[in-house]
Amino acid sequence: MTDKLNPDLEKRLRRQAKARVAFKIHLLVFIAVMVFIWVINVVVMWNVTPKAWYHWWALWPTLGWGLGVFLHGITTYAGTGMVEREYQKLRRKYGL
Repeated sequence: MTDKLNPDLEKRLRRQAKARVAFKIHLLVFIAVMVFIWVINVVVMWNVTPKAWYHWWALWPTLGWGLGVFLHGITTYAGTGMVEREYQKLRRKYGL
């Protein structure tokens, strides 16, 4: 492989790398915040009697934000292949 990449390929790879780094940062922030709010939830629950399911309020932001992180991961990693296939299909259609 040569040292010099096709400028379009290099641009696409750089954009993909930025998207993956952004997802990893999103995931790390999610984990840090969730640990923090679950610790708060457990500390608050420590003296609550009886312990009912609705006292676990940290579940709701975990599920909501977790869905966002999941969809971000799907679009970052799985979406890459779909975009590439569509790009190649368009190139063939227009004879490039």
